[in-house]
Amino acid sequence: MISQNNSIGTIKEIDGLRGVAMFIIVMSHFDAHFLQSGGVNIFFVVSGFFITKIISNKGIDFSIGNFYISRANSLYPQLLFTTILVFILYLIFGELEKINYFFNSFLAAISSTMNLYLIKQGNVYSNQEYINLFLPLWAFSVIFQFYIFYPIALKIIFSFNRFVKLSPVRIFYILIISTVISYIAYMYYFEKGNDVSNFYSPFSRLWQFLLGGSTYYFVKIYKPKINLNLTYVGIILLLIWQFDLGEIGFLYTTIIISFSAVFIILGSVWKDPKVVTIFSLGLFIKFGKTSFPFYLWHMPLIYFLSLYFDEIIVVFSTLFIGVLLANIQYWANYKIIVMRLANIKNFKYKVFFISATMASFSLYASYNDFFTSANLKNTSSYFEKFNVQRGLEVDFQEKYSSFERSTAKDSNGDSCQTSVLEFQCAFNQLGKSRNVILLGTSHLAAISQSLKDELVSRDHPVTIITPPGCPYILNYYNTTRSWCNIEYMEKIRGFLSNSIQPSIIIIFTRYAYYIEGKLKTDPGYEVKEVIMSSNIEKNIISGFKKTYKDLIDQGHKLVLIYPVPESNKHVPRELRKKVYNELFKFNLDYESFSDRNESTFSMLDSIGYENVFRFYPHKVLCDNNTSCMTSVGNKILYNDTDHLSRHGSELLSPLILDLPVFNESGR
Repeated sequence: MISQNNSIGTIKEIDGLRGVAMFIIVMSHFDAHFLQSGGVNIFFVVSGFFITKIISNKGIDFSIGNFYISRANSLYPQLLFTTILVFILYLIFGELEKINYFFNSFLAAISSTMNLYLIKQGNVYSNQEYINLFLPLWAFSVIFQFYIFYPIALKIIFSFNRFVKLSPVRIFYILIISTVISYIAYMYYFEKGNDVSNFYSPFSRLWQFLLGGSTYYFVKIYKPKINLNLTYVGIILLLIWQFDLGEIGFLYTTIIISFSAVFIILGSVWKDPKVVTIFSLGLFIKFGKTSFPFYLWHMPLIYFLSLYFDEIIVVFSTLFIGVLLANIQYWANYKIIVMRLANIKNFKYKVFFISATMASFSLYASYNDFFTSANLKNTSSYFEKFNVQRGLEVDFQEKYSSFERSTAKDSNGDSCQTSVLEFQCAFNQLGKSRNVILLGTSHLAAISQSLKDELVSRDHPVTIITPPGCPYILNYYNTTRSWCNIEYMEKIRGFLSNSIQPSIIIIFTRYAYYIEGKLKTDPGYEVKEVIMSSNIEKNIISGFKKTYKDLIDQGHKLVLIYPVPESNKHVPRELRKKVYNELFKFNLDYESFSDRNESTFSMLDSIGYENVFRFYPHKVLCDNNTSCMTSVGNKILYNDTDHLSRHGSELLSPLILDLPVFNESGR
C-alpha cells in the first residue's frame, strides 16, 4: 500500500545486521577462514539507509555543517585513538623492517584515504608479505568520503522543493534511478578496466549507498497490508553468498550481498513484532553497536597475535580481546566525547577542529613525503632495542640460514624475473650439451639460479624466460598486466621456433592460480577476477594443452614440473615462532594441496606425448600423502607462501636434472 509518509522509528535489527556483518568480516580475515569475505558491502547499504534517515528527518532545514561535526566527532576520535595506540604497539611488538609500509598506511588511515592509497599502490588485499594493520580501514574511508558528498546531494534535492513539490515518492524515484544509473556507469568503467571502478574506489560503491537511501524512502512510502518477514529472503541470500565459493563472480556477489541487506532491513520494518530472528538477538545487537571500535581493533589484533601464537589462539584471543576493547572504547567514547558535548560550550567544535587538523596534516604528509625513508629508518633504529620482534629476528637468523629465492641474474646483474623480453638471460651459449630453456613465471624464476648452475656445470646452453605473472599460453593475455598480451606470447613462440636446434624446455608455473583462482594470500583475492583471458579459447586448460602440443610439434622435449604445495601463511614468518617455542611445528596439509591442484594434475597427466618428462615436487616435499614439510633442519624451503627458497631450490634442482632427458647424449 502506497503511503506518502510512513514514520520510521528505531530499528534494532539494523544493529543486529551490523553485528552479523562484523562477525563475518572478522572471521573471513583469519588465515584458516571458513566464511567468505565481503561483509563490508552490508555496511555500505546500511550506511546509505541510516544517513538518509538522519538527513530526511531534518528535511530542508538540514545543516550540512552540523552533520559533518556530528559524524566526525562520533567516529574520528575513536579512529585517532586506536591508530596512535596501534602505532605505539607496533614500535614495540611489530616488524620494524616493514615500517615504510606500515607508516604510509598509518597516515592514510588517519586521513581517511586508505582506499585511495591502495588504488595508488596497486597492491591490494594481501597478507602474502605482511599483514597490513590498517587495511580494513579502506571501507571506513569510503564511508567517510560518502558522508562528505551525499549530504550535499540531498541538500540540493531538497532545495528544489521550493519550486517543485518533492514528495517522498518522488525522492524515492530520484534515488532509485540514481542507483541504477550509478551501477550501469560502474559496470561500464569496470569493463574498461578504469581506476574509477577499482575495488577500493568510492565510485564503485556509490550505487550501494544509494540503494540504502532508496530502501529508506521505499519503507517511508510503502506499507504492506500484512506483516512481511522478508528477513528470511535476506538470510537465504546471505547463505547463497557464503556457499558460493567464488563460482558466481565478484560483480554478482556484491549484488547478492547488497540486496540481502535490503531484504533484511525491509523484513525488520515489516515483520510481526513477535517474530524473533538472528538479527533480533541481544548478542548481535550489542555487537552491532560496538562494531566500529571492533572493526578498528580486529586487524591489529590479528597481526600482533599472529606474530607469536598459533592460529587457534589467534582466533579466540582476537574475538575475546576485541570484544573487550570495543566495549571499553564504546563506553569511554560515550562518556568522554558524547556526554561532554552536551555539557561543555563549544566542545564539539574543538573536537572537530582537532580531528580536521590531524586528518589534513596526515593527508599532506602522505602525499608530500613529509616523512622520508631516512626519518623512518632513524625511528626504527631507535626502537630496535625495545622491539620484541627484532630480538626474535636475531635469534631466528642464528637458528636458520637465509631463505631468499634462487633467482638468476643476467650478465648486467639484472634479475631474469622480468617482463622485458629481450632474451638477455642466456648462459653458456657455446655449450656442447643439449640446449635448455627455462620457461615459466616467478615460481620457476625462484629456482632458476640453482637450475642454471647445475645445467651449466653439465655444459648445457641455458636461456631463461620467466616473466612475472605471465605464463606462456598462446592466444592468451593477462587481464591486469597490459604487457602480457597475445603479441608477447607470439614473440616467445618466435624465439622458441627459431632455436638453432630442438631444445629441452623446463616448464613450471603456478597452474592452480590461473585455473582455480587466487588464494586469500594473493593480491586481488577478494575481486575474484579472471587472471588470464582469451578472445579465441574458452577454456584455459585447453589453452595450456594446445600450447604444449605446439612445442612438441616444433620438436622440443618438455619437462613439466608439477605444482609445489602452497601455504596459506608466510612460511618463514611462521617458523620464526620456533625461536621461543621449540615444540611449534608448521607443515602443509597434503589433502588441501591435492584438492586445489586436482584440475592441474589431470591436465598435466593428459599431455601424453613421447617427448614429455615429468617431475613431482610433492613426492620430495610430502610424506605419505599426509603433510608437506616447510623446512629441513635449519634450512627453510620456502621464501613466502608458495615460492621456494634457495634451500628448496637446491633440494629439487639436482633431482629435476636426474630425469632421463638430461642424460641423453648429444645435442
